Amino acid sequence: HGTTSIPSTAFTGYPVTIGGSEPLENLTADFGYNYNPQSDVINPPANPGGNPSNAAVAALGDRVWIDSNGNGAQDPNEIGVGGAVVTLYNDPDGDGIYDTPYGGVTVTNANGYYMFDGLPPGAYVARVTDSSGATHDILNGSQYAQTGDPDHFGVPGTGVPADTDNATTTPVLLGPGDVFLNADFGYQPTGATLGSIGDTIWFDANANGTGPSLPPYGGGSPVTQGNAANPADTSEYGIPGVTVVLIRDTDGNGEWNTGEPIIATTTTDASGQYLFPGLPLTDGTGTDDYIVWVNDTNNVLGEMVPTYDKNGAAPTAGLKTGLGISSVTNLGTTGGGAYGTNNALDQDFGYTNTYQTPNPQNPSQPLGLIGDYVWFDTNRDNIQDGTESGVEGVKVELLNSTGTQVLATTYTDENGYYSFGGLPLNTSYIVNIPASNFAGGAPLEGTTNTGGPTGGSGNTGPVVNLTPANPVNLVQDFGYAAPPGAQGSIGNQIWEDLNADGIRQGGEPAIAGVTVDLYRDLNGNGTVDPGEPLMGTQTTDASGLYLFDSLPIDGSGTDGAAAYIVDVTDVDGVLAGYWHSQGSQNAYTGISGNTANDSQDNSKVDPFAVQIGDGTTGSQPVPNNLNVDFGYYVKPAAVGNFVWIDSNANGIQDAGEPGIDGVLIEMSVRYPDGTIHSVYTVTGDDPSTATTEVGWYSFGNLLQDENYRQSSSTTTPQPNEPSYVIVSPPDVITVGSTTYHLTAPTQGANTMIDSNNLPGADETASSATQGVDNVTQNTANPGAESNPNAGYDYGYTIPMDLGDLPDTPYPTTVGSNGARHLLTSALVLGSVVDAEYNGQPNGTATGDDDDGTTNIASLPGDTGDDEDGVTQSAGVGGGWKEGTVAGGLGGALFVTIGGGNGVPQVFMDFGSGLTSVPLLTNTGAAAVTGPLSPGGYTFYFDLPTGICPTGGSTDIATRVRLSAAGGLAATGLAQDGEVEDYIFSCSDAPLAVVLADFGAAAQTDHILVTWETVSELDNAGFNLYRSATDAAPEQLLANIASQAPGSAQGA
Repeated sequence: HGTTSIPSTAFTGYPVTIGGSEPLENLTADFGYNYNPQSDVINPPANPGGNPSNAAVAALGDRVWIDSNGNGAQDPNEIGVGGAVVTLYNDPDGDGIYDTPYGGVTVTNANGYYMFDGLPPGAYVARVTDSSGATHDILNGSQYAQTGDPDHFGVPGTGVPADTDNATTTPVLLGPGDVFLNADFGYQPTGATLGSIGDTIWFDANANGTGPSLPPYGGGSPVTQGNAANPADTSEYGIPGVTVVLIRDTDGNGEWNTGEPIIATTTTDASGQYLFPGLPLTDGTGTDDYIVWVNDTNNVLGEMVPTYDKNGAAPTAGLKTGLGISSVTNLGTTGGGAYGTNNALDQDFGYTNTYQTPNPQNPSQPLGLIGDYVWFDTNRDNIQDGTESGVEGVKVELLNSTGTQVLATTYTDENGYYSFGGLPLNTSYIVNIPASNFAGGAPLEGTTNTGGPTGGSGNTGPVVNLTPANPVNLVQDFGYAAPPGAQGSIGNQIWEDLNADGIRQGGEPAIAGVTVDLYRDLNGNGTVDPGEPLMGTQTTDASGLYLFDSLPIDGSGTDGAAAYIVDVTDVDGVLAGYWHSQGSQNAYTGISGNTANDSQDNSKVDPFAVQIGDGTTGSQPVPNNLNVDFGYYVKPAAVGNFVWIDSNANGIQDAGEPGIDGVLIEMSVRYPDGTIHSVYTVTGDDPSTATTEVGWYSFGNLLQDENYRQSSSTTTPQPNEPSYVIVSPPDVITVGSTTYHLTAPTQGANTMIDSNNLPGADETASSATQGVDNVTQNTANPGAESNPNAGYDYGYTIPMDLGDLPDTPYPTTVGSNGARHLLTSALVLGSVVDAEYNGQPNGTATGDDDDGTTNIASLPGDTGDDEDGVTQSAGVGGGWKEGTVAGGLGGALFVTIGGGNGVPQVFMDFGSGLTSVPLLTNTGAAAVTGPLSPGGYTFYFDLPTGICPTGGSTDIATRVRLSAAGGLAATGLAQDGEVEDYIFSCSDAPLAVVLADFGAAAQTDHILVTWETVSELDNAGFNLYRSATDAAPEQLLANIASQAPGSAQGA
């Protein structure tokens, strides 16, 4: 499915020519199709209205597979899961939850692949939703464990991380024309009963159908390969590099019929062995039937003929046409013995030299054969080490016994092997490596012989006599290497390019286990041509390093330098799901003054052509080039990442300030073609980490792998890149039953830890960097975060009340850790409380007063009438007088508690800063022993000597705090209640009011209270209180203004 453009001309096909110069290889005719038209992918058409429904369509896939070894990566021999149901979800209601199926479901094909195409641009989640009818019931937790997940490519996911959940936990954001094929799901069998098929392809030198004795693939006791009726042929060996495919025999007839799918492909290893693991024992029809085909697309067997397969030499009719293809019927009843039940590890295939046919004079007596191997003996020890490679394309001559006549010629194959077959017995021969192999452009140029077969001399072997008793000789081996003093090396590293800039930087991790091939570029054209020899294969170590050393430095390159090609083959699929970054493509030369000399760790194209030389002749580069590096990145871009409770309302993420879950965040994505799409997410835990995070959010899978960088502009984002804009959350949000207010943005120089919404704007322009993913939130140490893509943060505070004493010497503001109370309950001093971001200090402690004005107008419910809970009262001796309450002196405050039970605390400055003042009854006993119920209370306290001078007046800074639990200091955060600051006057001056009379009389339905004053000094009025008993709290009934002399009431 998908769309493509096909010309209306007649189909002419694809011409394929087989033949010509040797060797023949890469015998495949492949056809690639994009799921979207090329124009949509490369340059989507303009969409001036911005509606995603009118934009170029997108597509999303890719595969569900059996991760037999549980490494989280798709290995070449691991098969797909057919018949699994995959559902695609989107978020049409914009609530950040992807729970609405988009269109219908899709079902994986026989190879485990699936595809959703024709999608409008937007964010989607793919989820494996049903496997009950699949080849493997992968969602059955007792039989399978998910190990591969698109949220963490190539990393085992069992148990951790938490986003191993059968879905693209991070939604995939598709732009116009995007095709995303990284949504893969791997499952490792844990309790499922499955089968496997293997095992060996070998060189059957004597063509008798019996091979060497080898352990089955994966280990075990050695077993004779092929026809075990004969003794094992110990000199024969497995053939590496041969491709093998597994076919599902859906009708179980033992033939490869039209429509029966190839479900897996693998390549024989260094021992010639292969394995297809994880095979279901039913294909849905009650059988479990397969066909193995040696398709050999690399033509390793091009000069050979088959001698054996499990089916024998006379196959039945159908597309199965002879040796080299074998059927396995009823795998569930196959095996046992050395192989174990359900394992058909006897699918062996023998091949021999084309001329090694049965002897027409004596069919039981094989014809003669001589071989065998030419290799790069890099350490020049004449020993075939495991890391040394055979040389392809070397011309080998078979001479008569005197060395005067060439009887036959052949060429070494991809593995460096050769053979002369069909030779008459009782005859002597000599093998020779002719001088033409060392000429410029020949496979052995720049090398010399390091050793040959016993009895030989240099490039010529000894005389070999083939007899009926010894018809096969496979010891004619020749080693070659660069001579001492003319050797060089090529390396260096494969790494995860976290920011995808193509340059390795400190902290970017290495990638181990990646295979790298080095080819000799004999004609210096920068391309691996057929016949150009493989110099070796290396696998990156734990540091991501690889090295090819002892290389020839003479060849067909610049001024006689040796030319090579480095190819990252990754045969084990370590890099599955990764994108390849690219830096400078200049090659390191080591030549001083060469402006094209690359001395940095730049990621090269793959394959990459490189030369090494003596560094002195003409423009030859230096012998050692350890600068052929390759960078890969696996994480698409992401931006985020934190919404938090800004406890001190300073706009900065301070250590320990917690996040807020459940906040809806919107990101607007604007594409170059004009398409605009909004994506939503909700703050919560980061599923990719084992620890629980709160307040985290991320917009991930921003597909920056697309080639939007089509100009040389230095602006960000590039003119042809999409832009990402986070729509700032509202100033006021409600999560659950709690209301939060956004704190001041851009407070400080570190954008990683401050609140990021722009002043006066509703949007935050965010930057998505190719290959840079979001980081884990560091709540304990926010300043340690360094990823700029994770700096889009929003701080909220629950409204607070603060005081208004001068900030020096009385800490009042947030920055001074002033007294502040979260307004989380109805508990207040008096009846009202202000909500504010910060303290309102001034010299008279009236910044947060009761004048009816609002200090922070942006906070709803802020009436400004804050200082209404505390009034100055006369001590037991009248006024405020130095001394103790028990001695009839001291001072008093009248405190009103409202909205609930609370503990009042008073702090006064008696000359050494605010200190706690014990609250007493009028007899000197403790007045507060626990939370007090709502009402008005007169609290008495001692006044130390020197505070209230005779005949004078002293201001006393006073802070009153009310909280549900008490135990507060004069500064710091309280979780509820209120703070009120005052400056009270202390003197022994006359009282403001002198009463002449005060009385109360019961009336029919009320109490009549009357009073008369002798004098009043600056008196504004009277507060009338009532209490049920002497011990009960007093309640304010009325506030009565002072009247003029002679009035009916008042004074």
